[in-house]
Amino acid sequence: MRKSFIPVSYYYFAMDWNVICFNTATFIAAVVLLDIGADKFVDHTAIIARRFGVSATLIALLTAGAEWEEVSKRILVTLAYIPF
Repeated sequence: MRKSFIPVSYYYFAMDWNVICFNTATFIAAVVLLDIGADKFVDHTAIIARRFGVSATLIALLTAGAEWEEVSKRILVTLAYIPF
């Protein structure tokens, strides 16, 4: 007796409402938690900067994605007056 063949693409489209609702709720919860976490991170880095007497501009540059190497390169270029 021959087995019936079900194409693989059938399984990708056979989603029920429970799966769709769970994935949507998980995505929304992740976005909300990411927003709350980002706000708390920025607030607490400002508190730490104030306690250590570090410039808020430097903290903003470092937390915005600039690595120490990039900051040091820009400082050296600025001090040497070399356009880049």
